[in-house]
Amino acid sequence: MYWCVSALDICNSLGGQDLKRVVEIIEGAKNEDGGYACAAGNDSHLLQTLCAIQVLKIIDRMDLIDVDSVVKY
Repeated sequence: MYWCVSALDICNSLGGQDLKRVVEIIEGAKNEDGGYACAAGNDSHLLQTLCAIQVLKIIDRMDLIDVDSVVKY
């Protein structure tokens, strides 16, 4: 998802996209350990956690990140 969102942002085409769905997918991949998985129900992984944070930064939704949990992860 990161590469798609990033490409849309670079092309200034992010505005017309359904960002609510992007947030739903990322929130569904958030795990109790503070990390993010590639999909809901999977184990957290550092790369997916990085990508989730990058996407949330691009779409200006950093408010959804529990910084303390991510740092602990």
